Amino acid sequence: MDSTKNSMKAEPLLNKMLFLFMLAMVLANVGGEMYGMLLPLYLKELNTSVVKIGLFFTISQIIPLVVQILGGWVSDSLGCLRSTCPGSPIMGALQSTGAFLCDRTGMAGQQHPSVAQIQAAQERWT
Repeated sequence: MDSTKNSMKAEPLLNKMLFLFMLAMVLANVGGEMYGMLLPLYLKELNTSVVKIGLFFTISQIIPLVVQILGGWVSDSLGCLRSTCPGSPIMGALQSTGAFLCDRTGMAGQQHPSVAQIQAAQERWT
């Protein structure tokens, strides 16, 4: 009877590879969320007003909420697969268009006025 218990040895719930993956995900999530606490301080260092900082964070919370509601409605109407397949390239195209427009209008690179502010702040800290 003891031999049957030893032969049916249970495997651990987390093997080494899964534990390493979970640890990496925890560290990635912590690192990804760290900027949120420091971003208001960084914006304040760039002489941004408190009203503009509050407006920035308010809009950055409202836009994903609206997009999630719209995406849920589209997913419920069309089905998950039919909404995901065309939705991914559309979102990629919108992001590329936004980056292109920022570059063309001078909102990216050295032409943007805040770049000088960022460089001045970096020089103060070094």
